[in-house]
Amino acid sequence: MKARAASRDYRGLDRVIHERGRLAIMSMLAGGIGRMAFTEIRERLAMTDGNLSRHLAALEESGLVKMERRTGRGRPQTEVALTGEGRRAFAGYLERLEQILSQAKAATSEERAGAAAARARGREPEPEPA
Repeated sequence: MKARAASRDYRGLDRVIHERGRLAIMSMLAGGIGRMAFTEIRERLAMTDGNLSRHLAALEESGLVKMERRTGRGRPQTEVALTGEGRRAFAGYLERLEQILSQAKAATSEERAGAAAARARGREPEPEPA
């Protein structure tokens, strides 16, 4: 019964953001100075150009980031920034993830308390030392 309830908790997580690479990108942009160069993101996350481009395309298609190609002195650079929608979506994602983690922590604490109570009543053997 608990396993089914726990599985429903994940429905509120945004699938676009939840993928590991995109989550890393969103985290960097949310904690950064507003915009970052494509090359800086690539280097910090140790991604290939192609891999980062695919993740950014998915985020851009969802309206979560905007990319702008800037030219000036030297080579052209692509800058990436969160959109207003992206900031709101990321904040909502984090809030939902915190709820899920809080529920998991509470369930784990309840299980530990139940196991300790059972051991105290002599119904369950003490775990062996490692």
